Amino acid sequence: MSVPDKIRNQNGNILIILLMAIVLLGVLTMVISSKESGNKAIDDEQISLSINKIQTMSSQIAMGVDRLIENGISENDIRFSHDKLNSDYGVAGGADSNAEVFHLDGGQIEYQSPPKGINDGSEWEFMAHTALPDLGDNSYSELIAVLPNITEQYCDAINTRLGYDISVIYPEDTGACIYDETQRFSASNQYNDSSPNTINSASVKYPFMEGCIKCGTNNYYIKVLLVR
Repeated sequence: MSVPDKIRNQNGNILIILLMAIVLLGVLTMVISSKESGNKAIDDEQISLSINKIQTMSSQIAMGVDRLIENGISENDIRFSHDKLNSDYGVAGGADSNAEVFHLDGGQIEYQSPPKGINDGSEWEFMAHTALPDLGDNSYSELIAVLPNITEQYCDAINTRLGYDISVIYPEDTGACIYDETQRFSASNQYNDSSPNTINSASVKYPFMEGCIKCGTNNYYIKVLLVR
């Protein structure tokens, strides 16, 4: 074989190797892209499922409160005691179990902790020191379920689901904050109607019955349980 023929063969082999490398690179790129798309789809699905769970739980709690009211329990006597919740709410299964949201004798709601990853692991809280705009009498505070310390990603997803354009408007509480652990609703701590906390009314859509609201750097999912 002459030298020119050898050179041509070598050039041909190099071209084949380059083409194979390009094909392999394309296949690898497709695999990586497919994996990233799959991971994003799984993340989006997980976010949606977790939001479904907290919305379902909060709606069930609201139903439990309604059941207590229908059974003649005063709005002041509603109790949220449960073994997983802060002791400020009282002891579960006490003498007033017929007024407990999470007791078979009362609201008949089975308590469920929030799904992992949606917040820092905090359990549900219940407050009655904030008067929300255009709900009932604006001088009276509402009874509200609060899930503290929602992650930014979940908070954005919740408000987007509820129809907010979060690039334009975002629910915000610039006052005392809709969540305050010193204001847990209990036998010794009732509705604050004398000087209720108020939120930034321009930041919410009416009626504001549900959403993820920002207090400083923290986010709180809220659900109104009783309008007053």
